[in-house]
Amino acid sequence: MGAIEAAVRVATAFGVQVKEPVPLRSTNNTVVWLRPAMVVAKVGLGHHRRLADELRVALELSVLGGPAAAPASEIPQLVHRWDGFEITFWRYYPQPPGGVSISSMHLAGALRRLHANLGAVSLGMRARLPSFLEELGAVRVLLTDASRPELLSERDRRLLLHAFDRLAAKLQPLRVPVCKG
Repeated sequence: MGAIEAAVRVATAFGVQVKEPVPLRSTNNTVVWLRPAMVVAKVGLGHHRRLADELRVALELSVLGGPAAAPASEIPQLVHRWDGFEITFWRYYPQPPGGVSISSMHLAGALRRLHANLGAVSLGMRARLPSFLEELGAVRVLLTDASRPELLSERDRRLLLHAFDRLAAKLQPLRVPVCKG
C-alpha cells in the first residue's frame, strides 16, 4: 500500500468523502489533497518523523493567531498510523487560478507574526523543535558522501559542496554545525 492510499483509508474511516486524491508534493513527505473534501493529508516518508511535534506547534499557533495552516477538524487531530505510515490531516486552502501575487510587505508581516507567536509557544514544545542548523549539517554530510546522491555527477556534487561551504561560512555567527563528514 502506498502513502496516498493509506491517507485515503484513514480519512474515509472518519467519514471524509474522497473522490480524487490530488498529489500536491512529494519530498520528505507526501502531501495530498483529498478532493473534494477541504482536507490535505501529510504522510511522513523521510528520515525525520516529526509530524507529532509539527501538529502540536500548529495547534498552539492556531490558538495564538498563526499564521499557520490549521489541522483539519473532520479528523481527530493526532498522528494516525496506517500500514507503517504516519499521517496528519490539515485544512485545504484553495489557491486562485493562475496563482497569486503576495507583496513582500505582507510576507514580512506574516513572518514577523509567526516568529512572535513561535516565541509564545510553550517552552517544552520549543525545546523539541528541530533546528535548521542540524539539517544543514546533515546536508553537508550527504554532499561529502561520494556514493550519494546518486543522481549527481561528481563535478556537480563538488560544486554544491563548495557553494554550501561558502554560504555556511556566512552563517557562522549562528554556529552552524558543519560536519566535515
